[in-house]
Amino acid sequence: PNTGICPPLFSNHSQPPAMSTAALEDTDYDLSSATERTPQRMSLSEQIQDMQLWLLKDAKDMGKVLTVLRSYIPRLVTYGIQVDRMLIGTFLIHAQLGAWSFRYESPDHYSEHQMEREWLMHLRRTVGDDAPFRQLELGAQKVRIKGTDGKIPSDVEYLFTERGYTDMYSLPVFHRKIFSLGITWATQHPDGFSEEQIQFLDATQPAFGCILQFLVNELATYSLLCTYLGSDPGTRVHKG
Repeated sequence: PNTGICPPLFSNHSQPPAMSTAALEDTDYDLSSATERTPQRMSLSEQIQDMQLWLLKDAKDMGKVLTVLRSYIPRLVTYGIQVDRMLIGTFLIHAQLGAWSFRYESPDHYSEHQMEREWLMHLRRTVGDDAPFRQLELGAQKVRIKGTDGKIPSDVEYLFTERGYTDMYSLPVFHRKIFSLGITWATQHPDGFSEEQIQFLDATQPAFGCILQFLVNELATYSLLCTYLGSDPGTRVHKG
């Protein structure tokens, strides 16, 4: 049986500022000159626009959420942002599944989990409202948990006390104004995330969330086809 997205999914919440397309067309930003510099030597605004362009031009064609994360996290490192763990969690409109999660910690340690609807309902009854993902579901614009906080939600406490994480930041993604998925970044850097790094995550989240939503929708569509038509639905439909 699927143990699914597991409790850590319910520990993420936050909302980003809206992204203006004008940001990608800012006449004061010279992409050619920025790309000639190493990412760490770019200004914050150049790093933001560099990431936005990569997401919208390259990441959208990678096909799978985990494939995107495997390129996205090393790219963050080139900007000087140490991310040691990411969790993407999304709800589904599906006949059998209630949610899906994608966890990435290293090139050799990543996973994708499906959660059946009954297990999702169980978690909603048992997980505390202070869990990050639960907070996002309830409408929090953002959730930040630091190892120095006086009280850490029980479902993620082990990450700080046993795994050496120092800072966790979560933002929501909305589809047609309805909460659809949550993104969590976590670091083991001794100083946690700097305020400038938080600004970077806030500013690039709209483009990142758009790509994730697109990929999740494709995955859910394929899963639904398999549920109703069986394996290899494309060939089955093509053959009538």
